[in-house]
Amino acid sequence: MGKKELRELAARMPTGPGDPGADGVELSEEELHAIHAALMAAATLYLVNSAYFAQEPFQIEVGYLREHTDSLALGLAKAVSEATRPS
Repeated sequence: MGKKELRELAARMPTGPGDPGADGVELSEEELHAIHAALMAAATLYLVNSAYFAQEPFQIEVGYLREHTDSLALGLAKAVSEATRPS
């Protein structure tokens, strides 16, 4: 996905319970992949000396612990797997 598509996707994401789509957002396979990739790559932006992960800057910038981000990525992958599993 390009920057334009990512911005459009981000604009569609609800951020509060009263936002449009708060009850569910329909996503394409490409959009799911982009979200999963972003979640998995987020921590690499907070490496110190290209060697180890720095939790504090990540938490300050992102607002979540890395473990929560990793859990969200794993939950997304499991939900997609379950939803697409043949009956």
